[in-house]
Amino acid sequence: QNSEKTRNESRKKYFRWIEMWLGPLTKEQTQLLNQHLNQHPFPLQAQIKNKIYILEKFHESRRSPEDLKNFVRNYYNNKYEVQNQEYRQALASYQRELEKFIFQLIQSLNEKQKKLLAENLSEKSTSLEKLSVNN
Repeated sequence: QNSEKTRNESRKKYFRWIEMWLGPLTKEQTQLLNQHLNQHPFPLQAQIKNKIYILEKFHESRRSPEDLKNFVRNYYNNKYEVQNQEYRQALASYQRELEKFIFQLIQSLNEKQKKLLAENLSEKSTSLEKLSVNN
């Protein structure tokens, strides 16, 4: 209902994740992020419609045990197949624009940010290697 509130929450989330990996953003990078979020907000309305759509499909499937079983199996195995077309398209568009933003952001990194990103990636890959050895 409040797209500005949602956009601000997204902005905080983006800043938190980006700063965790890259450190503080420059003024230009902050402007790039704000521009991206203003031009390409998360498709919240389509997500809400999709949840309603899935809930309706679930209620329809409850008419017979076999339909319910099939719905749950399909949703569990590939929930994206159950989603409505509008949401899938909106989400795909959002993800394409997010990838473009990330590419622009990476191109704008200064040396300090590049070094911090490399250190963080190395640390995470070492942690993943340790996990894979233990399992």
